[in-house]
Amino acid sequence: MRKNFLLVGAMLVAGTFLGADVAKAADIKFSGSAMARYEALGRDFNDSTAIDSQVGSRIRLNATANIDEKTSAFLQLQSAGVWGDTAATTPTNANPSGLNRGGAAASDGLADVGFHQAYFTLKNFYELPVDVQVGRQEVILDGHRLLGNTVWTLGMQAHDAIRVTHSAGDHTLAYVWSAVQEGGTDAGNNKTDFSAHIFWGNFKGIGGGALSLYYILADINDNVLNAGSTFSDNDFHTVGFRQAGTLAGFDYRGEFYYQFGAADGAAAQQTIKAGSWDRSAFMIGARIGKKFGPLSATLWYDYLSGTDEKDIDSNKVGSFDTVFDTGHKFYGLMDRFLTIGTTSRTAGGSVQSDNVKGLGLQDYALKLGYTVNSQWTAKVDAHSFYTAEDSYTAADTVGATGAVATTLANGKSNDNKNHLGEEVDLTVIHKYSASTNIVFGYSHFFAASLGNELLGNLSATSTVNDDADWAYIMMDVKF
Repeated sequence: MRKNFLLVGAMLVAGTFLGADVAKAADIKFSGSAMARYEALGRDFNDSTAIDSQVGSRIRLNATANIDEKTSAFLQLQSAGVWGDTAATTPTNANPSGLNRGGAAASDGLADVGFHQAYFTLKNFYELPVDVQVGRQEVILDGHRLLGNTVWTLGMQAHDAIRVTHSAGDHTLAYVWSAVQEGGTDAGNNKTDFSAHIFWGNFKGIGGGALSLYYILADINDNVLNAGSTFSDNDFHTVGFRQAGTLAGFDYRGEFYYQFGAADGAAAQQTIKAGSWDRSAFMIGARIGKKFGPLSATLWYDYLSGTDEKDIDSNKVGSFDTVFDTGHKFYGLMDRFLTIGTTSRTAGGSVQSDNVKGLGLQDYALKLGYTVNSQWTAKVDAHSFYTAEDSYTAADTVGATGAVATTLANGKSNDNKNHLGEEVDLTVIHKYSASTNIVFGYSHFFAASLGNELLGNLSATSTVNDDADWAYIMMDVKF
């Protein structure tokens, strides 16, 4: 008996030391965050509806493992959803199974936990001066303009991707292959695949800052072998640059991107809504800012090209696709412009299904920030929004094949207009502690008549046209 006891004890001690050696070799570190956000939602521009409210949350647990000198890994578990959501009817759609996450049932059926990120990194891959990162990962380049993680959305955006990065001196080069959508079978039936190839180079020491160069190929295939097929290929390319830095005491940013490509479909489907089209679009962004002690002021202008009635007649997409951007950072905190140009990517999709019916966007903005002290910061953002192309009715299009496309569904009262309205965003940030931020925000959208029609799907003569309101309180704890 005593011998058996000693043997078991020896095994436990050996296992303990062995486990310690493995943990020490792997150098595993844990971290995480917990966020809760109350929102008052009145963003539908409809006076006949009441303001709704909800509480969203995001919980993350991170594990970083430095396994050896050539290999590391990062795992990030995430649970995101809206309190009490039982039917996935909230804007986050975080609980698709419809299982109870509130107190209405005795058994908690919550099933929304998964890996937001899970990748490993191979350093100096086969003695080459590159690191290879494989797995589910966020892809953020520069200021989130074309590649971001969408920030404000509860789950945020991640890619199933392979990233190859080379850094030396003042330059960094990267290639990312992202499997955006995989929908195939061996027979090719119902096969809809979407891959993105991203080439990026960043060069420091230019113009008081850094220059970034981009080439992005969006490779979309729809090989549905039946009469319902809308196109077989929809490829578009994005090329451009971003220059940002500081000169003469001013912070500045300038960027330009051009998109081109084509989609192929049957002759009977050659309309702007589905089938064949050619793409030619561009985006311009400029910013200049300066700090005056605790006060900062920034002026900026963004132009995202749109599709006009002449483009409709010639089966041309002129709307700039924002690719995988974080629109929340650029086009107002109320997130009324998150799908600009992106709705022509998929089978049966129409560029006119985006937030502004494919007309593109102009954004004139003034942003002010004031640092009260080390704990309190206040910000005011003011935007004036216009479409890039004037709105039009069916009477303005004369040569389109098939159903004539129009941006206005409620009469001609907004024909040839482009003013959408103004948005004011107020934000107060309190650094409650070293690990916790509390953020208070309120936004109001002063809608023009065209803004009501395009953003709220309301006619210019409707008696329920309204401005839009949104308010929130967010607590974010990191550990």
